[in-house]
Amino acid sequence: MPRRFLLAWVAPDWLPQLPPHSVVVMDNATFHNRADIQPLFKPAGHVLEYLPAYSPDFNPIEPKWAQAKAIRKQKTVQLRNF
Repeated sequence: MPRRFLLAWVAPDWLPQLPPHSVVVMDNATFHNRADIQPLFKPAGHVLEYLPAYSPDFNPIEPKWAQAKAIRKQKTVQLRNF
């Protein structure tokens, strides 16, 4: 989700629905880890935490990225193959 969509969704739609003093855990995607995201959570009393980088134990999508990269590599034509 690009940063502008994240910002457009978090403040008006998602934050008001969170229970008071929630802890929100995000992965380390570049658009999650921006300086303008944190200030959205603090005034509402929420805590924003980030997963450690490459933490498949905490983030089940992590192994899927390796699978996706392997599939892409198989389907990509290498220049040296010509």
